[in-house]
Amino acid sequence: MDISDNQWAIFQKDFPTIYKALGQHPENCVVEGDYHAFMERFILFIQYLIDHRLEDFIRACYRIDLDEKRVAEILVNAPVAEISEQLAALIIERQLQKIAFKAKYKASE
Repeated sequence: MDISDNQWAIFQKDFPTIYKALGQHPENCVVEGDYHAFMERFILFIQYLIDHRLEDFIRACYRIDLDEKRVAEILVNAPVAEISEQLAALIIERQLQKIAFKAKYKASE
């Protein structure tokens, strides 16, 4: 999944809300560097949550408003080595949808 420079800039400002939903302190959130470097770190973080705090991660998925069917599909059907990568991409995709939604309604005001 690739995102535009503009989307990345907006995402960097908005990401602490996701970090908080994942049970972390927003002030500890570091979203710097390029998107691909960030994704590598984020995938490892998601893998940690799945391995050590799965129930908290599942609750966070609801707070983030991820599609329950897609989360379940990934958890059940994805190869084990790809689960955290696919879930991280799903989180990013959902956050970008929220950003686009906000921008759309802000522009119409």
